[in-house]
Amino acid sequence: MSGRWRVVVSLDWRPSFLNQICIVGAILLAPLALADADEAEVIEFNDSFLRSSIDVSQFSSGNPVAPGIHRIDLYLNDQWKGRQDVNFSLASPQSSIAQPCYDLKTVKPVRHCLG
Repeated sequence: MSGRWRVVVSLDWRPSFLNQICIVGAILLAPLALADADEAEVIEFNDSFLRSSIDVSQFSSGNPVAPGIHRIDLYLNDQWKGRQDVNFSLASPQSSIAQPCYDLKTVKPVRHCLG
């Protein structure tokens, strides 16, 4: 029993309505994508800070922290307990390194763990 196969090839190619919309959209939006590349902001590198001297003496006594409110992560026994905003202030007028000022709000998340 031999079978006969019939192959139909249509040379009449007509894109569907959705294909036509996609093609028109791509043609219309292509210039917009190219316009962004032309309007790139020019950035000029200022190398004058490389020639100036930098005062690194503040790093000679540990890791200095500037006064102000800093967001810190609270850890107890290597377990993260939360994230808080803590006020850092100078311990003395002669000091250049700020120290944390803990309040009840800061200590509350870890207070029950301390016993």
